Amino acid sequence: MATGKRMALTLLGVMIVAGCGTGCGTGEQDAKASAAAAANEFLLALEHPDEACRLLAPEALAVVEQDGRRCADALPELRLSYGEAREITVWSVRALVRTNSDTLFLIERETGWQITAAGCVPAEDVTYQCVLAS
Repeated sequence: MATGKRMALTLLGVMIVAGCGTGCGTGEQDAKASAAAAANEFLLALEHPDEACRLLAPEALAVVEQDGRRCADALPELRLSYGEAREITVWSVRALVRTNSDTLFLIERETGWQITAAGCVPAEDVTYQCVLAS
């Protein structure tokens, strides 16, 4: 093997190992990252309700559309807060994502993480009151 190729493969190996040291986290870290990404995608999509509605779990979508209105028409009336995921807790296929202004709940399905509740604030005990809850 030529020296240039050997050095390139060695460098590639070092990059892969270094990347796994910081970027190939545990299953929990991966779940937290993907739940946070889904929450952030939903929050950013609130400006485009059709996109945000596609990120809702079917049961949450049914709640938004319960009065026979299209989700894209009803969702903006909920006045959900924009924000960015700051604290993520994952339990198996469920996640809680806190932003600077509220809390979202998600469920992981075969297609990825979906929003089951949004606009949530802590209530008495350990419960939450949510603007959108399925």
